[in-house]
Amino acid sequence: MRRLWAAIVLPLAVAACGPSQEDAAAYADAVRCYNASSMYSQMFLVTGEQESTRRLLDHAKALRSQAIALGDKIGKDEKAVTAEFKNDDTGYLHRFYIVGGGGSLTPTGFAASEVLYCNLTPLLQQ
Repeated sequence: MRRLWAAIVLPLAVAACGPSQEDAAAYADAVRCYNASSMYSQMFLVTGEQESTRRLLDHAKALRSQAIALGDKIGKDEKAVTAEFKNDDTGYLHRFYIVGGGGSLTPTGFAASEVLYCNLTPLLQQ
């Protein structure tokens, strides 16, 4: 009988001490939106729109801090969290933009969905 109780109570106690689903979801959103913000800022950098670039990068910086803090709550160290950032990921860049002649960047449908998901447009209209 004691083994039965241990088999029931121990997993519940461990689950109660582990990361919450809300923290894990918030972490995933912070990483996703950090990537979108930093990637989206590149288009504004290329077109010379410094204010939009600054706003997006400031937002990305805040999301980076949030992702690192949430990562700690769910058991990921800073190195593991930063490994999920797409700063130098060429594949992600080409998923986000169509790179044209002369270095132009045209957002793809994926980029549009990430900008919408992360609600980045109102950030640029402040």
